[in-house]
Amino acid sequence: TNRTHHKFFGCDPEDVIGHARSVVTGLDAKRILEIEKRVLEAGETVTYDARRTDAGEQQRDLLATKAPLRDSTGEIVGIVTSSIDITERKQAEEALRENEERLQLILENAVSGVITIDEKGVIGTFNTAAENIFGYSAEEAIGKNVSMLMPDPDHSAHDGYLENYRETGKGGIIGIGREVEGQRRDGSIFPMELEVAKINIGTEVMFLGVTRDITDRKEADRMKSEFVSTVSHELRTPLTAIKGSLGLVTSGNFGEMPEPSARMIELAERNTERLITLVNDLLDMEKLQSGKMEFDFKKMSLTGLVTNAVEINKPYAEDKNVVFKLAEIAPEAFINGDVERLNQVLANLLSNAAKFSPEGETIEISLRRNGNNFRVSVSDQGAGVPEEFRANIFERFTQADSSNVRQQGGTGLGLNISRAIIEKHGGIIDFESEPGNGASFYFDLVEYGKNQITAPVPAADAADGPAAQPKILNGLHILVLEDEPDVAEFICILLQQYGARCDVAHDAEEARAAIAKTKYQAITLDMLLPSESGVSFLQELRANDATKDIPVVVVSAIANDSREEVLTSVLGVMDWLQKPIDEHRLIRAIKRGAEIGASGQSKILIVEDDADLNEVLVNMIGDMAEVSVAAN
Repeated sequence: TNRTHHKFFGCDPEDVIGHARSVVTGLDAKRILEIEKRVLEAGETVTYDARRTDAGEQQRDLLATKAPLRDSTGEIVGIVTSSIDITERKQAEEALRENEERLQLILENAVSGVITIDEKGVIGTFNTAAENIFGYSAEEAIGKNVSMLMPDPDHSAHDGYLENYRETGKGGIIGIGREVEGQRRDGSIFPMELEVAKINIGTEVMFLGVTRDITDRKEADRMKSEFVSTVSHELRTPLTAIKGSLGLVTSGNFGEMPEPSARMIELAERNTERLITLVNDLLDMEKLQSGKMEFDFKKMSLTGLVTNAVEINKPYAEDKNVVFKLAEIAPEAFINGDVERLNQVLANLLSNAAKFSPEGETIEISLRRNGNNFRVSVSDQGAGVPEEFRANIFERFTQADSSNVRQQGGTGLGLNISRAIIEKHGGIIDFESEPGNGASFYFDLVEYGKNQITAPVPAADAADGPAAQPKILNGLHILVLEDEPDVAEFICILLQQYGARCDVAHDAEEARAAIAKTKYQAITLDMLLPSESGVSFLQELRANDATKDIPVVVVSAIANDSREEVLTSVLGVMDWLQKPIDEHRLIRAIKRGAEIGASGQSKILIVEDDADLNEVLVNMIGDMAEVSVAAN
């Protein structure tokens, strides 16, 4: 016996040499005796695991070997036993096994699909979530090329992606996440999120992909978009009637009102404008998120825009008892931009500054050159932006004063929409503020010619200004195709005030009946009709020789959304008016369209199922035309 043996068992050589071995009892003794028999009788060398108690009463794992001891003649005369303490190795192996089991459990129970591939795209790992997502079992997927999970064109191009990565080390999706399309075992294609990471295991390179099926999320987004669109239409329609009716009353067309009544009407009109702003903000947010907001980019004077914006928004400043002041204005500042959208941004910044400034304070507006950019700043003397709010100030539905006792109203969408508009122009928007010392919000836009912006489909031309003559539609007979009675009535009343006669149709069938009896010089068309779409009705008009030349003005809550579809199939649409209606623009559009048709005694049919809106429209038209009303 050697020293290690003595130390392990806690004995001296004289305690064991010359003494009979203490035979281990039980099953282990039987196993040892069988091993020794094999060594003595067959001359085998046998290695085996054993567990022994050391001198410190601790259980230790040993790797033992029994070999035959031979004399000089080769005769077996005994057994040599040697052992190595492998307790730490056993513990490490057990820990590794437990970690592997834990990792496998995590992998198999992960909600996201986890897939690994090698440099050639061959699948090495395919967890349970991946099986559920793609419809393949792990056995079917492992060993196959990952392109089987992709539709064309990615399916055909995937090997090229990997080859390019091997040659250049550049991969467009490595280290980032993005939305892509996957293909299931049944051939169906679905949207998914994919994140890819590169893994180095020794000299081997692998790629780890984490996938999530986002079909439900996409469907929820679609339903949300449809909901916002539907709600906005349902809100815009009554708001059109309310706004139009209040406008007629305040215009004095029905005589002077007592002061208390006039004040109440004024309050109602102001709050109607607030509701319209809310609806517009919600729609703008949805359009920006879905990429459907249109921009009409052209060379424009930022100098003129800022100057006009200050003048246009002065009434708001007066209402808040503050002053807008042009502190500095660059004389020749031209950019490539959308006038309407940038006016929206400036109106938001100016109204915010006015809302959060103490009464009597001055708000300074400046436009100065900043390298290749022009910077527009709006600086107030309010309380400034709180530290805890700064990181989220441009997010949706956020306001510095968002408690249930806040003093300022608003949707919390203005800055979020403004940021999206400025970014669409290739610019930046930000702010500087010290709590208690006011805030300065600014945006930078690139000078015209320095960096061109590709323009999307242009919006319809803006109105040229208010109508100059009160009876410029005299002799025109116009059909209003609108399913909401209040809106139809409002449009007709408005047209009558300018001398036209007006008929209303609530749906396509009523409109067809009216057109069969009467020759109209123009038609206003709502794209959302009860039984069929305005697009199909317009296509029918254009396909009929008798009606193909009738000018049409689209007046709809979804006017902008329908424009592209109609422009690809039919012509003759004079303008596209989004509800609530721009009255002067409507009148000018009808006048332009009617100028190409024959004039005559105006006769108007109102086809509208809402009695209230019918009344509004009839009053707008007045006594300048013969008016008939059809409720269906």
